[in-house]
Amino acid sequence: MAAPQEHVGTDAEVATAVTAILTKVQGAKSTLSSFIGKMEIEQLTWPSVLESFAALSGQMSTVMKQLANEKTPPLHNRLFLPLQVSSDRDAELEKTTEGRVPILHHEIVPHYLRTKLDLDLEAKLREQADDGNARESAAMTKEISRFNEILIAALERVKEAKDEQEDQKPKSGVFQPTSTEETRKLTAMYLGGVGLATPVTQRKAALLGIKQVGKAPPAASVARVDHRQSVAPYPTTSPLKNR
Repeated sequence: MAAPQEHVGTDAEVATAVTAILTKVQGAKSTLSSFIGKMEIEQLTWPSVLESFAALSGQMSTVMKQLANEKTPPLHNRLFLPLQVSSDRDAELEKTTEGRVPILHHEIVPHYLRTKLDLDLEAKLREQADDGNARESAAMTKEISRFNEILIAALERVKEAKDEQEDQKPKSGVFQPTSTEETRKLTAMYLGGVGLATPVTQRKAALLGIKQVGKAPPAASVARVDHRQSVAPYPTTSPLKNR
């Protein structure tokens, strides 16, 4: 029994499918460009980042559903070949590639239509693979041991610093930046002057001590003077009249 042949699709169906796919890809591209622009000029928050990723993920899922749709013809059976290679500027090609490929000439065709890696890149990858396989296991084991020693020493230093920091903490295990008793004393001192010896209070205490020991008279009595007894009386008779 012969296997069923895969539906290739007509040119009209392929054009319709490609147009629908390009429309959805363009929406995903706009979302990604907007997200990159926000990252460069704004300070994004985590909810906004999650929202942008959710929108992009939804659009990519839509593209994948469009590709897996039964009505979409299999595009992997189609070949893309240039019908004309020229050194002149192609406006239609430039519009289709959004300005990335204005000219399609013989030098860039192998790069854009390549299906395998570059020969130089393949040579470098092969050289790295051979270098990795040529390394001796003993040398690699020695390097790993040396790195492990460095890591163990670093961990010991971190552990010692942690132990010293824990030893400096109070024994109760709870760090108290303030004391309730000190706060109560400062409040009483500020509001009522409790425990605060002012210069006025000391002066009053000194004056009281002098009064008790030396029996000094009050300041008011010392300052009061009877001026009527110290001044002679004004004469009432005229000296001319006595003569």
